[in-house]
This record gives sequence, C-alpha cells and structure tokens, in this order.
Amino acid sequence: MEKSVLAELVGGKRVAVIGNAASLANTKYGADIDAHDVVMRMNRAAPLFNLPNPEAYGARTDILMIKFDRSTAVRGHTDRLRQQVPHVLDGTHFNYTVDQLPMRIPTTGIRVLIAVLDAGGIVSAYGYDWKSTPTITNDKETGCGHDFASEKEYCLNILRPRGIVFYW
Repeated sequence: MEKSVLAELVGGKRVAVIGNAASLANTKYGADIDAHDVVMRMNRAAPLFNLPNPEAYGARTDILMIKFDRSTAVRGHTDRLRQQVPHVLDGTHFNYTVDQLPMRIPTTGIRVLIAVLDAGGIVSAYGYDWKSTPTITNDKETGCGHDFASEKEYCLNILRPRGIVFYW
C-alpha cells in the first residue's frame, strides 16, 4: 500500500500541531514548538498573516493544512504561501469522513490532529483551548456551528490516550 503524502511528511516524527487559540500568546512555548521535527499550522494561522510573538507561537511552519473550500482568506494566496511554507496541504489529506466523528461540525483543528495521528506522527498540540479564548485570526467568530465542548471531551478522552500531549 502506498503511503499518503501526510504519512511521508510526519510518520514517526515529533509533530507540533499549532491551534489558533489566543491563549497561546500568554505562554513561552515557541522554542519547544520549533524544536519538533515538524511544525504544522492550519487555515489562517500562516506566516502570510504575520503570526504574533514567536516566543509563544514559534517561528517555523513546515506544513500548512488548509481546508480550501472553507478558508476563503487563504484561497487567493496559495502561490505566496507555497513560497513561504515547504508543504501546503488541503482537506483531501483527511483520510476519514466527518461522519465518523461524534460532533456536529468538526473543526479543522480536530481533523488535523486525527490525520497526523493516523499518519504515524507523534503529536504535541499547542493552542487548543476549545474557544475559551478567541482565535488569533478571528476574535469575533462565535456562531460558527462547532461544538467545542464535545471536541474538548473527544480530545481529552479519546485522542490524549492515543498519545497526543496537549499544552494550553
């Protein structure tokens, strides 16, 4: 069986998956994030959008996972992103269906965590606070339809036992 592109990039490697929670700004995780083999960000949290505070968020981005059909803010900037980030992947790398998850509208964040785990990555997740604080890219997003309480429960009770370490 042929390995997926994502498995080639993250399989057996220590992967920092960076969520978009504003609460990450109050940390000093940047050096820890950048020390991973692979640093992965998603959607609008790209170098293109001038990530704040490298001491907190880190400075590297090796993979940017974008759900192109929903992320209109980055859709027109693909060429520029590819110049700044070695690998820009879209939602086709999520190797399962949304129907397999118990929450109504899963976020890109939980989809990325599952995809990296399934691809053999050793995952550390930073900046996931399940909307306790706004996101760094959209402080007004409230009626997005995501069920953050269910996602938090799933992450802590299902994904953490699979090996993900959460830092928030």
